[in-house]
Amino acid sequence: MAQYQILARKLLGLPGTGPKQTLGVKNSVATQPRVRRTAAHRRLHSVHHTAARCARHRVQRLRTRAASYAHTARRWAAGAARHLTRQSRTVAGHRHCSCTQIQCPPRADTACYSVHRTHDVRTGAARREHVARGDAHGVACGGAR
Repeated sequence: MAQYQILARKLLGLPGTGPKQTLGVKNSVATQPRVRRTAAHRRLHSVHHTAARCARHRVQRLRTRAASYAHTARRWAAGAARHLTRQSRTVAGHRHCSCTQIQCPPRADTACYSVHRTHDVRTGAARREHVARGDAHGVACGGAR
């Protein structure tokens, strides 16, 4: 009986979370709905809210569309370079694949060349492919930079 009286006198917590309610009722009353939680989280971490606190984010919001595209292109180019170096590493003492791509010429009227060299691990035979692209630079070249 003493234990019940202590629980009944405890007035801390949300209304509707008394000792006689079942666990399901407690959870439905005590926790916020998921929609309200995520909406509050989105408000706290929105771009506008973050930009108000941090100068770096303010500058990012003011960046022009062309600068954003250029920034993305630089990041993708760096990722492609890392991918090529990762491919040329050895696997169990054998060269798995070494891909070399020649830099595209700066002029738009010249052809763009890409050289791929692959090495078959089982037979040891090397195959070399030269792919010449005669289209205007930037149209067919795309990712061969």
